[in-house]
Amino acid sequence: MSTEGAEPKLFVDDDDDVHVVWTVGVGKGGTQGWYANKVGGAWQAPVQCMQAGDHGSNRVMVGSVVALPAKDAAIVSFSGGGTLSVLVKLEHLATAPTIVADRTLEAWPPGLVVNPSQDGFRAVARHFQGSQVSELDLAFQLTGEFFALSAETTGECGNGFRDADGLVHYTGSGAGRNEPSRVWYNNDARIAAGEPAILGAVVSHPDTSEGTSLHYWARVCPDATGRGYVAHNSDLDDGVYVSYVDGESLLTLQLAEGYDADATQAGHRVGPRCAPTDTTGVHVVYHVGTSVKHRTVGAP
Repeated sequence: MSTEGAEPKLFVDDDDDVHVVWTVGVGKGGTQGWYANKVGGAWQAPVQCMQAGDHGSNRVMVGSVVALPAKDAAIVSFSGGGTLSVLVKLEHLATAPTIVADRTLEAWPPGLVVNPSQDGFRAVARHFQGSQVSELDLAFQLTGEFFALSAETTGECGNGFRDADGLVHYTGSGAGRNEPSRVWYNNDARIAAGEPAILGAVVSHPDTSEGTSLHYWARVCPDATGRGYVAHNSDLDDGVYVSYVDGESLLTLQLAEGYDADATQAGHRVGPRCAPTDTTGVHVVYHVGTSVKHRTVGAP
């Protein structure tokens, strides 16, 4: 196992096996991306999936992972800097996880979610032409694509979550070149009906000197009733928030302020994470300074 790590992400598949990715080094100082899994109660040997310099990358950061047990395959992604990400496919997960294919993706950086059909995956990412959701098969061939939010965007990465009914929910930040970045929410059913994304709170100002919005991160999950929640932070006030869908609005609750005052200085800028409860509402885990906090939040 690597002796140092940062930015871990965890995925539990339909067989309740655990898949984890992490980086060595943080953010612009990241040098490696790693994967490990726990299948049948036993941890397999970790695999280095990416090194700075692979495919023209200049760093390794912000990993994601999904797995399809029936296909004996896992897909991981790491940002390689700028608008470059690297996708890696692994097989033989129960015995000796092995890299069998990789490719670059012109997006920064993608969140990954298993297709409802479970024969491939979706990459949810900021793209120069909008916050884009691309459907790919396990050979990395594009099988379909659409825009979850059709707008020129300078926001951060998008993310997806597949619920128990197979519906995929999406979030991210979309902003015009000289506009502030906003939280947004969408799902498969709304997209199929031609309905626009639901926009929420402004979370960052644009940096017009470079034509990019400042950083923030957002994660999405529905609760047991199907209501969508988005956990996010804001560089406007160093606050951490959770927003929930109410009709055509995203209503926002502040969980903390000054969440990353110390963590950012230490190089550990990490956004909040959310997970559904068994009833209504979601669990949210987030930073306040260098402390980790937990809240269970439900819409009124």
